[in-house]
Amino acid sequence: MLVKKIEAYRASYKNYLQNYPYYQEDYKWEALLHFQNNWDITAEDFGAMYDKSLHSNISRKLWTRSGYEPKAMMLKFVAMQPDYVKSMFRDLFDENKSIDSRVVRFVFYCDELLSMYKQKNKNSIENNHGHDNYEMIFVYLAFRYPEKYTLYNAPEFKEMLVKIGSAKIPLSHDLEQFVKVTKILANFLKKDEELIALIEQKKTGEEYYQDENLLMVHDFYWSCNQEQFEIKI
Repeated sequence: MLVKKIEAYRASYKNYLQNYPYYQEDYKWEALLHFQNNWDITAEDFGAMYDKSLHSNISRKLWTRSGYEPKAMMLKFVAMQPDYVKSMFRDLFDENKSIDSRVVRFVFYCDELLSMYKQKNKNSIENNHGHDNYEMIFVYLAFRYPEKYTLYNAPEFKEMLVKIGSAKIPLSHDLEQFVKVTKILANFLKKDEELIALIEQKKTGEEYYQDENLLMVHDFYWSCNQEQFEIKI
């Protein structure tokens, strides 16, 4: 039943790509290209490099939404403690360490920097660095290692698991499961040549990242949660 449901949602996703006239998810591949072209942990001006790496000519929604400004806050951290922030990213991108430990430590470091920032800026109204739901952290991971990670949204991922009939539904963040399941879904989706061709049609020109990546998995589980693409099994 699990495979049949995944196949049904894959068909719904394909129908969406074929017929929905307002596809607006291509910004993810465009932003990924900017990151890949600009990220350099050894850059002398780390803040300028970080700012240039997280850029899009289409949409800033990955790092700028109402009440959500993780990029802006990280730039403040970099201005305050550039070497400390560099060490944070080195640790986050160390694939020899577990995904859970890296992500949890990154949030801890951001908490420390936020506390430090508030001490130095007594009148600041900043109370959130924007990394504690892990979405921005997985932007970093998916953009640094696009062949290994995709974008993270805990509620949408959990709801997709419910809809496809998964026996294991996480009560909170389960990053090991997320990484494992998204890799399985990637392999499943990549077998559909028609689907791959449809995705590629949405990315025309050199302004989109073209090499191997898992962004379509985020696109897929996002679409599973859209009312207009709901399926009944």
